Amino acid sequence: MKIGITGGIGSGKTTACKLLEKWGYSVYYSDERGKFLMENDPTVRLKVEQLFGETAYANGRLNRSFLADQIFKSPEKRKQLNAIVHPAVKRDYEKWLQERSDSLTFKESALLFETGAYKELDNTILITAPEAVRIARVVQRDGVSEEAVRNRMNAQMSEPEKQRLANHTIMNTDIFQMEAQLKEILNKLKNQLTSS
Repeated sequence: MKIGITGGIGSGKTTACKLLEKWGYSVYYSDERGKFLMENDPTVRLKVEQLFGETAYANGRLNRSFLADQIFKSPEKRKQLNAIVHPAVKRDYEKWLQERSDSLTFKESALLFETGAYKELDNTILITAPEAVRIARVVQRDGVSEEAVRNRMNAQMSEPEKQRLANHTIMNTDIFQMEAQLKEILNKLKNQLTSS
């Protein structure tokens, strides 16, 4: 069974994924792999350079602040970048899946619903938290302004929309509460597996 894990910025989806790994589950990190492919896949790299110019890379590494700035200013450029990266991530994920024999695998992705990738999965878990909590977490974690966090949030799909699409929703206000909710969902998923 393929399960997607998603959540807006500061929701705690990475924390949820780390818990799953601690419990012995395999997790594919779409966002990390996307960055990895932009740096290491020659075809992807070439297309990114063609779209943004040589400034897209600095000393052989992805120039993340430049790219973030470019796609934030231009939704069209963001769309074009996604059209390069998402198909590469999809191929990479399928290859990763073939190397797994686990009955449950997890795919972490910030844009699970936005990209339509959720349609190829059996189940989805949305990690969410009150907006004020999410903003405070990101300000502390990334050392950015509250305004910058709000801008990033506004660029993502709204929480109510995500909740409508998700099979399960976890409210992450503290780690113990999240852990309990995650275990409960895992039990449901395992029961679905054994009964199917």
